[in-house]
Amino acid sequence: MKRFLVFLFVLMVLIPSFAKPGAITITEVVPPKSRMSTQWTFVIDGSSSLWTEGLQTKCSLLKKSNTAFQYATSFPTDELDFNIFLFAGDANKEKHVYRDWAPVNPNEINKARAWMTDNMGPYNLGLYSHGGKSIELALKQKIGTLSIIIITDGGFTSACYGKGFKTIEDIIIEGQNWRLLNGYSKASICTIGIENRHYFGGGKPDDEICQKFLKKIGSDYYGGYFYVSAEHTSEIK
Repeated sequence: MKRFLVFLFVLMVLIPSFAKPGAITITEVVPPKSRMSTQWTFVIDGSSSLWTEGLQTKCSLLKKSNTAFQYATSFPTDELDFNIFLFAGDANKEKHVYRDWAPVNPNEINKARAWMTDNMGPYNLGLYSHGGKSIELALKQKIGTLSIIIITDGGFTSACYGKGFKTIEDIIIEGQNWRLLNGYSKASICTIGIENRHYFGGGKPDDEICQKFLKKIGSDYYGGYFYVSAEHTSEIK
């Protein structure tokens, strides 16, 4: 239980926070069906809809709080390691950056936040939310027991313009089969769905459709699903 609480607060520390402060609420939870491993891979959407303030529109997305950071790092977590794939891309191709394994401690979390800030945004990673390659690479890590935490609004580029989520589903199925064929257990996949009701650039499916898919993945692969809402401002910027 303690490790799971650490997970929730590490999540709040790692995800983007360039909009104005808002009241952050986890409004729906599908509990994990399996125990979290001691190796966590964060696969984080670095596209403009989540990282560029002007495109976050009404959603004050996930203002990180110093209190949450202090709470997360107050637990003994020496046995826990994490790494990060940050993804986005141009119209046709995914771009991603990778941060290697490190222990969860205050110093490494601060480094991770600085690293993401340096790499995120349209001028570094691009505008779009491909995600497939990063999910594939995350699954094909040569680690016996692995927990993958996907943080996104669910607007994968491969699902835009009514194309559905089959491309992402196929990548996950193939990656999990690869793990079994190579002697590793299936990865537990947790999905963190970030509310983004007001941004449809690039043919992004609406929020309800995106969250339904993320909920299915978190349920099917035992890691659970968390829908994170944010306080809305009175006007769209």
